[in-house]
Amino acid sequence: MHGTACRYPCSCVWPNTDGCHPETGACYCKPGFRGVNCESRCFRGLYGGNCSRSCGCKNGGSCHPETGKCQCGRGWQGADCQTPCPLNKYGVNCNQDCPPCTH
Repeated sequence: MHGTACRYPCSCVWPNTDGCHPETGACYCKPGFRGVNCESRCFRGLYGGNCSRSCGCKNGGSCHPETGKCQCGRGWQGADCQTPCPLNKYGVNCNQDCPPCTH
């Protein structure tokens, strides 16, 4: 609620919102959401409250819309996805072991 004597309901999308300004009714978006009513997710490459922060994930990695933590693609690992998989590892975030060679 906002306005004089809190007479007006806020128009925010509540699961995505941390409330609204008591006088103007402007929505305070939770990290990962944007828009006048906090109705939309962040665009790829952005994160945080009102999607105001830019992430620096490399090599095709994407960032979590709320935390900004990089989610690396196949063949890459590390905080910013700039480290190639070590020997005998592969996959997303290098989390799979290569099978033993048979020859």
